[in-house]
Amino acid sequence: MRRLLVAGTVVLAGCTATSAPTNTPNAGLPVMQQTDTGAEVRLTGEAVASNDVLPGVAIDKVYSTLPTVYNELGIPLNLLDPATRQAGNTRLVLRNRHFGDANSRYVNCGVSRTAQRAADAYRVQLSVRTTVEAAEGGSATRVSTLVEGFARANEGSSITPVRCVSTGVLESRIAQLLKLRTALQG
Repeated sequence: MRRLLVAGTVVLAGCTATSAPTNTPNAGLPVMQQTDTGAEVRLTGEAVASNDVLPGVAIDKVYSTLPTVYNELGIPLNLLDPATRQAGNTRLVLRNRHFGDANSRYVNCGVSRTAQRAADAYRVQLSVRTTVEAAEGGSATRVSTLVEGFARANEGSSITPVRCVSTGVLESRIAQLLKLRTALQG
């Protein structure tokens, strides 16, 4: 029997993964696939940052635009470190439909006891951190965003939390808004 690890650390036995992924993640993001039973499985063991390159945009311009982008997304900053050029929120609690969509659009936390997507049924807490650094000899800026988190059932705090896996959508939105906002600045 082949064993697969489902996002949220649920182990399924006897399932085989289909050949087509359920989503098309950005390069470097975890690959999610669906089993024959319809359960989604994560094929990597660790959270991986998404990486985007903004050609011809100065690193300082990108870093100074990060607070605007996070604010636009409704993510309050509790991390802003000029020394490492990192910004983010290490304790972001998602409310249902936090970004205008169901939480499951942004993270996969497995399935709840009532067969709902746990990201939509449970309390979700994320760490969202974006780091900017020079790329391609300094003529471009690399934007790396890491989204990690967990979900906990609403029934109480003694319930073991499940790990959440990013779908890559939030990282893409951050990169797209950075490109747009820095282009508008001229």
